[in-house]
Amino acid sequence: MSKMRPSEKELLEGMTPSTVHANEIANVASGELGLEQNDSLTEEEKMRLVCSRFLDITEDDLMDGDYFFTELDSGKYDEA
Repeated sequence: MSKMRPSEKELLEGMTPSTVHANEIANVASGELGLEQNDSLTEEEKMRLVCSRFLDITEDDLMDGDYFFTELDSGKYDEA
């Protein structure tokens, strides 16, 4: 049984200028993806993940990975 695809009109209903491009600015935290528990990620992949989410973090902030990721999970770096 196939699902009916929404019409263009249905897709555009409720869109405002502030939500049209929301998918382009949406960020997903590692906790939402469950990646902080994934031991298969390399340090480089973890660094890339963190840097993509928090562009203002310096290299010094990442020196102690366990401490930093504990703070990250606590919400310290979440936007207000």
